[in-house]
Amino acid sequence: MKTASRQAMRAIRALLGVGLAAGGVALMMSHDLLRQGETVLAGALSQSVTPGETYVAADAHAFFWASATPAMHGLRVTAECTSAFLVGPLLILAGLILASGRFGLGRMLAATGLAATVLVLANQGRLVLIAWATAKWGVADGYQWSHTVGGSLVVGLGVALALGVFIVMLAARRKQRGRRRESFQSDLSTHPAN
Repeated sequence: MKTASRQAMRAIRALLGVGLAAGGVALMMSHDLLRQGETVLAGALSQSVTPGETYVAADAHAFFWASATPAMHGLRVTAECTSAFLVGPLLILAGLILASGRFGLGRMLAATGLAATVLVLANQGRLVLIAWATAKWGVADGYQWSHTVGGSLVVGLGVALALGVFIVMLAARRKQRGRRRESFQSDLSTHPAN
C-alpha cells in the first residue's frame, strides 16, 4: 500500500509541477491583467513621492502625477516593464523542480510564493524610483537615469534576493531532514532494539 501511495504522490507532484510551469508560460504570454494590477499599485505607491494628485488609467497601463496641472507627467507600464517576465521563469523553474519530486509541495509553494513576492516588490520599487526621479529631475535627466541604471540595479538586486530566498528555503528543509535522519540513526545506535 505504501508503494501505491508514494506513486500517487509522485504523480500528483508531477502534475502540479507541470501546471506550475505552464502557469509561468501563460503568465508571460498573457500579462495584461497583471500589468493593470501593477499599474494601480505603482500609482498608489508613487503618490507619496510625486507631487500633486495621482491619476491611474489601469486599462491603458499608465499612471500620472500632478494631474490636471502643467507639471503633469506619467509612466506607462509596458509589456517589457511588467514583473511577468520575472515571475514567469521562477514559476517554470519551481514547476520543474516540483515535478522532479525532490522537494515537498508545501515547501516548494512557500519558497515560490515568497520569491515571487520579492520579484513583484522589486519591480514596484523600480517603477516608483522612475516616477520619483522623473518628477524630481525631469524626463531628460531623471527618467533616463532611473529607467536605465537605477531601475536595472533595483530589479537586479530583487532577482538576486528572490533567488537567494528561494534556494535558502529549499535548502533549509533538506538540511533539517538530514539532521533528523542523523538524530534517528544516533538514537538507534545508543538504544539498539532487543
